[in-house]
Amino acid sequence: MSEKKKVLLVLNTINDYRVETYNIINEQFDLTVAYNVSDSTKNECNFKKYKIGTKKFGPFNIFGLEFWKLCKKYDAVITSFDIHNFEFSIIPFIKRKYKLLTWSIGFRCSYVHPYIVNRPHTILDRIAYNILQAADANIFYMEKAKEFWKSSKLDFNKIFIAPNTTSIAPSNLNCEKNSILFVGTLYRGKGVDKLILAFAEAVKDSKSNITLDVVGKGEQSEELKQLAINLGLSERIIFHGPIYDEKLLADKFAKAILCVSPTQAGLTVPKSMGYGVPMVTRRDAITGGEIYHITHGFNGILYDRDDELPEILKKAIIKPAALVEMSKNAKKYYNSCALPKHQAQGVIDALNYALKN
Repeated sequence: MSEKKKVLLVLNTINDYRVETYNIINEQFDLTVAYNVSDSTKNECNFKKYKIGTKKFGPFNIFGLEFWKLCKKYDAVITSFDIHNFEFSIIPFIKRKYKLLTWSIGFRCSYVHPYIVNRPHTILDRIAYNILQAADANIFYMEKAKEFWKSSKLDFNKIFIAPNTTSIAPSNLNCEKNSILFVGTLYRGKGVDKLILAFAEAVKDSKSNITLDVVGKGEQSEELKQLAINLGLSERIIFHGPIYDEKLLADKFAKAILCVSPTQAGLTVPKSMGYGVPMVTRRDAITGGEIYHITHGFNGILYDRDDELPEILKKAIIKPAALVEMSKNAKKYYNSCALPKHQAQGVIDALNYALKN
């Protein structure tokens, strides 16, 4: 058996939700994950880890000589093209023996710069284009990101898709459904206040015992609890605080008719689908592309205006059985398109391409 190729992945943080993906990659490659900020992993990591020092200059991280020496020990190096990590911006243009890959959303996107694939390209986008074009292969979170570059000369043959997703725990799919669920950080960008107001409207004349389960913490926590009290719904809107144990979180999803995040659609989208719970969010929600896991009316619900949400919730509360097929479709989609093994395969395909060319 030939020796595994050595691969270095350089990140700011190692997140626990990516461990399964990294372990699968490690089965085919000798993977080391280097990080400069934190390691939040709890699950067993079969790959190697390396803490690398950096210096901070304003918004920029400078990895320094240690980074360059480390890269030379590997057959392939994977970074993002985040210009806040100085070396990530210049490494594609440095003479090197190892192959270089980028792994990212696919274009510049943040809370300030929404995920809009048809927006005009800026000077910083041109810099990003040059980085992507100079790399040996590029890994994007979602297929949709390729549309941003359709008017450019970016080589699409070296773009691979590793769908942005997360692992889940085993759950009871036959559990009684008696809640609407929100999971995430409690700050204004999530629109949890909009969800609470919509829920209040939806249950106004309802005799059901459906609750709104809010899982998370954040700067808006006390304000949202007070809103529930003011609406006379403190017994039906339950604030559980943050839940980090995936098995406990699985229990919340098992009881949920819908998972709702009005104005942000991140990794909760594939997580919810994995538990067979349709995701509900605004069509223009802040996203890193994860919203494109949703096909409206098939495995989730997209809406355009805040005043549409109460009716969506009301219908779900009155006729939860009408969502059974959508729930099955959500679970089927996750199993066929958004498992950690699908994410890992996108990275593996990109590595094989880069190392052979």
